[in-house]
Amino acid sequence: MITIDFYFYHIEKCAGTTLRNLLYENVKSVLNNNQIHIPACNLPENANSPNFIKSGKGNLDYYKNIKVIADHSRPNQLAEMLKCEVKLNFSVVALRKPYERVLSHYHYFGKKKYPYTSMAEMPKDEFEKFMRSVGNLQTRKLSFPHYSVEKAIETLKTIDCIILSEHFDYSMELLSKTNPYGYSFKKGVKLNVTSTRKKEDYTTYYDDEFQERIKPYLEKDEALYAFAEREFERRCKENGLKNVTY
Repeated sequence: MITIDFYFYHIEKCAGTTLRNLLYENVKSVLNNNQIHIPACNLPENANSPNFIKSGKGNLDYYKNIKVIADHSRPNQLAEMLKCEVKLNFSVVALRKPYERVLSHYHYFGKKKYPYTSMAEMPKDEFEKFMRSVGNLQTRKLSFPHYSVEKAIETLKTIDCIILSEHFDYSMELLSKTNPYGYSFKKGVKLNVTSTRKKEDYTTYYDDEFQERIKPYLEKDEALYAFAEREFERRCKENGLKNVTY
């Protein structure tokens, strides 16, 4: 068995880069470098655990030393790949409103592959293929291999702290209160500080008609996010953060 003190499941385009940087600022002075696994902080950006293990760099002996992980692996994936029990002392996941997350996903990742200024310009077949791949990504990650909202909610209930990117300040207050190590996440860090890209206001490319077009591809994530909002509000109030409103 291996024990991880702090595990952050980084789902793409959910403010995870900011949280990853904040976490690294907390742990780099109290842990040795060989106890930290945070890609783009103390490791190359592509050193997510699944890739790291497949490459042969990450084996059981390596992970026995690790105390903090923040990468794109999904829940239970580390145990599956290492074929051993993994105990998590504290776990965190960040979620985002599905419509905003998908737009961000396209304009950050998708435009490397597609030549279109916006998703609205994509031909129907390419649009459908893209949306089947990323439309319900949060549900897919949290329920693998079932692709089920119910399973994703079950997983979410077992995670110690839920971050909502739309309520990032409250989320950092909650994380600061609930993590058992005294880490503070309330210091200001610019979003996506590792990015050198010029900020693009891509929301102007989309109208109400497009929002209706995309809805059927987001149904699972919408249901998951609705539960996450209720659970987040409950946990905030439970921890003395009583002014959380939507």
